[in-house]
Amino acid sequence: GAQQVRLAETIEADAEIRELAAACQARGIPARLLTASQVRAIEPALSGQVLSALFLPQDLQVEAPLVLQRLRAALQRIGVGIRFGRPIERVAQAAGGSFLFPDGDKFDRVLLTTGAGPLAVRFFDRFGDELPAGMPPVVPVKGQMLALAPFAGAPRHVIRMRDLYIAPKQRWILVGATVERGRGDTTVDPEVIAALRMRAARCVEAIADAAEVSSWAGVRPGTPDGAPMIGPTGIAGVHAALGCYRNGILLAPAVAELVASQMLDGNVSAEARAFSPHRFENDAV
Repeated sequence: GAQQVRLAETIEADAEIRELAAACQARGIPARLLTASQVRAIEPALSGQVLSALFLPQDLQVEAPLVLQRLRAALQRIGVGIRFGRPIERVAQAAGGSFLFPDGDKFDRVLLTTGAGPLAVRFFDRFGDELPAGMPPVVPVKGQMLALAPFAGAPRHVIRMRDLYIAPKQRWILVGATVERGRGDTTVDPEVIAALRMRAARCVEAIADAAEVSSWAGVRPGTPDGAPMIGPTGIAGVHAALGCYRNGILLAPAVAELVASQMLDGNVSAEARAFSPHRFENDAV
């Protein structure tokens, strides 16, 4: 996938990318600060004001739907059972601490990965009393975005700014995305999409006349502090992997490692504790 260039159009943004560069270098992640003329040399599509940029040669992108297709195929090859289209609203705790699902299936442990919106599944003990999971609700954060047909002189890199990104893919060029906290609808607002295009055209002028392929809205799972909720819930045997916000596909491998270590081996590292779903308990959220 295309490498990323992070642009700074203001003095404040320039300070931010310098801080990001230092953080990357401290972790051994290649990152190179570029002047305005240097970034235009590697990305001729840029036409707007640029003070500086950060080039991240190892920060690539993937086609998320293809990743999910390949993951599903890989799981099926090693014999993992996958079942779709089964809405689960009620889970009962059975003898021995296992969990009984409405269709009769029984599981030793449960992992909640339910995305955005309120937690629809409810847990009950053997006496019919509800078991509280002890987590704050996931906050819906709506995002609208635009897909443009490829055009002559299109960007070769993923261009990212404070409030916008332009991502060239094989079949189209994505422009995104709004951040509308507290909204869980997927209605597309033509005026919002037009404003996204105008903002992107200030950076890459040719975007103003590019043909629109599609526009859509999705809902991201947010949390009170913006970090994921990973780990044991208030119900023994029930774990969470929630609230990855805009980075679910990117964080998935690391989240999977943390969850597997906790659920299978009982290991909770200091890193894992930082993402505990219980970290908000003493906050006035």
